[in-house]
Amino acid sequence: MGNLSACASVPAITKTLQILASGQPLKGPVAWIGPIVMNTEAELRQAFQDYRNSTFTKH
Repeated sequence: MGNLSACASVPAITKTLQILASGQPLKGPVAWIGPIVMNTEAELRQAFQDYRNSTFTKH
């Protein structure tokens, strides 16, 4: 498949930066609820448990 490009104009009240990215499909399982996307429902449950315990982000 070749490269595709296009231009778009979107009016805005304030200065904005818009980014559009695309790529090849990963062809793997996807599970999501709201803003959280994981590969399995078990990973989703763990992510929400981590979120509730304030350990969702790890440094």
